[in-house]
Amino acid sequence: MKKKRSGYIQISRKLMESKGVYELRRAEKAEGLGVFMMIVFELAKYEDAIGNEETLLIISMLAHKKKSYVWHIIKDFGLFDVEGEHFQCRLLQKTFNIETILGDTPSGGESTVNERPLNGESTTLYKVRAEARRSQIQNTRIQNTKNIGTGVPIRTTTSTTDFHELIEDIFRSPDWLEKIEQRMALCICSNKMIREFVKRSFIDEIEMNGCYDDGEPFTISRAKRYFVNWIRPGKAPREELNKKINNMLRFNVEQAKRKAGKPFDGYGTIDSKGRRRGPHGEIVPMDAPACMDDMMEWNNKTQCWE
Repeated sequence: MKKKRSGYIQISRKLMESKGVYELRRAEKAEGLGVFMMIVFELAKYEDAIGNEETLLIISMLAHKKKSYVWHIIKDFGLFDVEGEHFQCRLLQKTFNIETILGDTPSGGESTVNERPLNGESTTLYKVRAEARRSQIQNTRIQNTKNIGTGVPIRTTTSTTDFHELIEDIFRSPDWLEKIEQRMALCICSNKMIREFVKRSFIDEIEMNGCYDDGEPFTISRAKRYFVNWIRPGKAPREELNKKINNMLRFNVEQAKRKAGKPFDGYGTIDSKGRRRGPHGEIVPMDAPACMDDMMEWNNKTQCWE
């Protein structure tokens, strides 16, 4: 494969006038066109721009569409070459100068393998060079299965353990935390409780989005940029975080009030003189274990509930 070292995808100015895209726009409107572009961008991360069943699932989750709808966009408008569960974007074939092409016409007398068509479709799109099927395509599938969950081929990336340690490291930096507190109006330096709560919430955010295992190194710089954007005032994630922090602080205040009024668990009360009394009015030591049955009574001789 001769892949250009570029972060861009070449798109023709006449793309909307091409037959496949025209039919897609007419049938699925802007919604289908948007899903098509999401598929293109996702396949651009893959070796030879070839996706499989796992890739289909990832795109389905990203687009918030059923797998059957995404598969409909892939196979019914002639914009992708399809062979079994594998599919390849024709647009990316030109952009990356890809040599391994699904459904390529054999040359030099090479044998072809006819795959069973899906949903009664013609077998034309399901022909593939035997040599490509034995090497590049299968290797791509193996590579895609060696991932943590996103379907992106593994390159130099960050493991789950490294990711947690990296987050712990940035939250151990007092200078950085102080700057964040001053500029973002978030008490993650002066308030340990808020700092621990925000750290756990940030870890949950990254694990949910899976950005640490997207095939790119998850460095300290990248984690800091992600965090600053996540807590930036005025944005929806910050508003949601503020609500969670306020709820957490309110809960802690209520718990402290309960503890102040009744500094023990189980049945019993505090009298007007500040003494602990059991369910039957008997005086009980403050450090006595909790009474979990209102039929029990404290025995001073045995120092237990009976």
